[in-house]
Amino acid sequence: MEVMEFFISGDEVFYLSENGLQSLVEGSPVVPLMIERIRELYPQAYRAMCQCYEKSKANRPYFQFLIVRRFCKCNFGNLDHTKRDVTSGVFNIERVSCPLQGECAYEGIICMPKMDSRLSDAEKRVMKLVCDGRSNTEIAEALYLSPNTVKRHISSAYIKTNSRNRADFVKYAKDHNLFC
Repeated sequence: MEVMEFFISGDEVFYLSENGLQSLVEGSPVVPLMIERIRELYPQAYRAMCQCYEKSKANRPYFQFLIVRRFCKCNFGNLDHTKRDVTSGVFNIERVSCPLQGECAYEGIICMPKMDSRLSDAEKRVMKLVCDGRSNTEIAEALYLSPNTVKRHISSAYIKTNSRNRADFVKYAKDHNLFC
């Protein structure tokens, strides 16, 4: 996922990416990418938003758009140029101005959510092979996964463990006895 800055104008969400200023609408190419990261990194927020928009679930593109729009409105409202809201799949959550702050039932769940930093079982399987020194291609073949899925699991594991590369992750795995 590329670098993006989100901001709100009126009731609309816009994002600034390498392709310029875009309006976040149903069918925006960023929606499936954001859904994937929200579900992986903020599962409690994802579940809460699924409940909020359950009536729209039959129309999957619209349902996903509603979730991404809500997440952006609650967490990336400011156009601040000092940092990006999304950088390589990492969300830089902001405290946004909200009229319901302090009384919203979803405060700390949808807005200012806590990241789930535990590795999933799939991420653990992939990262075990990373620690064994296997290449992405070898991991994909061994686990019957696509190379893109392997890259996604590695990226997510790096985010969750605050690792920048394989060496950082191997050190993290040793320090935390992940694969002993």
